[in-house]
Amino acid sequence: MSTRRKHYFEIIGWTLFTLSAMCFMLSGLMAGDPAATAGSVLFFIACFFFMRPLLARTSAD
Repeated sequence: MSTRRKHYFEIIGWTLFTLSAMCFMLSGLMAGDPAATAGSVLFFIACFFFMRPLLARTSAD
């Protein structure tokens, strides 16, 4: 698999993780569960920390 294709799949994967974090966040808010909501928010933020180097690599290409 080419480097560019691998990079593309990594971006798609982290985007899906981010979307799932948003769904978990919504679920925690609707259930009124502060622990689930806090965990979801942290997971959502962590996704962006993992995506940052990938996105920086994309803009450099």
